[in-house]
Amino acid sequence: MSFLKQLLSPFVEFEDDKKREPLKDNNKPVATLTPAQPPVQPISPPIDVNAHHPLIDAPDRTAKAANQVPTYSPGGTLSQALPEHIEYFENLLNEANAKSPIFQGTDYKEFVDSKFDIDAIQDEAIKYRTAFNVLKSTGLTKDKLISTGQEYLNIVGRDMNVFQGVTL
Repeated sequence: MSFLKQLLSPFVEFEDDKKREPLKDNNKPVATLTPAQPPVQPISPPIDVNAHHPLIDAPDRTAKAANQVPTYSPGGTLSQALPEHIEYFENLLNEANAKSPIFQGTDYKEFVDSKFDIDAIQDEAIKYRTAFNVLKSTGLTKDKLISTGQEYLNIVGRDMNVFQGVTL
C-alpha cells in the first residue's frame, strides 16, 4: 500500500481494499479500524444541471475570450485576473451595493475605494487608518465595516456556487 493510501485510509475507502480479505494469523480475527466520526456531509447545495452563469452563457463570451491573452506564473496558474472577470465582479458588487439595503450609507466598498484614493501613502497601516478615520465621520463603524465586508464575501461565494453548478 502506498504512503498516500496509508495516510488517507482512515478517511477514504479504496475499491481494491474492499476486494482484499484481511489476513488472519493463527486463526485470530484481524481488527479493522473504523473512523471515529461519521462522514462529513458536503456544505454546498446539490448541483443544478439547469444553472446558468453570465461568465459562461454570455453571447459575446467567445469574442472577449479571443481578445484576452492570459499570463501564467511559473507554477502554471494565472498570474492576474482576466479583464472579463474583473468587470463581471465589479458589476456584481456595484449592483449589490446599489440595490441591497444592507449597503446603505458608507460600507466596506467605500472603504476600499477610499484606500485606492490615497494610494500615494506607502505605509499600509497608515493607509488603512487614514481611510477609516476619513469615513468615520460619515457613520462608518468597525462593526459595519466587518459585517458589510463579510456580506460582500457571501455575495461572491453564492455566485461561485452558481458558477460551479453550471455544466459545460
